[in-house]
Amino acid sequence: MKQIPLFVVGAKGLLAAETMRLALSHPQLHPIHAFSRTALADLRDVHPQLASSLAVRSLHELPQALIGAVQNGPTALVFATPHGVAASMWEGLQKQLKGSSVDTSELYLIDLSEDHRLKSDGQWSYGL
Repeated sequence: MKQIPLFVVGAKGLLAAETMRLALSHPQLHPIHAFSRTALADLRDVHPQLASSLAVRSLHELPQALIGAVQNGPTALVFATPHGVAASMWEGLQKQLKGSSVDTSELYLIDLSEDHRLKSDGQWSYGL
């Protein structure tokens, strides 16, 4: 079974914590990378319900980490950010990914906010 790295943006929020809690028990979602505006040594300091220790990395590290993962195959990116944040953040990330010449055809984007839920350009999915 191929492992798929999971990147979660907005890691200190409750929605992100629940996403990571569920992902920790998934056999294919590994490793889990947590990102937030500020770094944190152990996410359990904020979310003690998590079964495993996860370091939270600064958002400044996200582009390079994501590029490295995407170059190795399927990668999942979850935006667990407040409404209005994911769209602009994805726009910036997309420019950096294109500038690196990385094939993003196996980058799976999941936006848990409403940014891409109400209008679809074919790249975002809504529903199950």
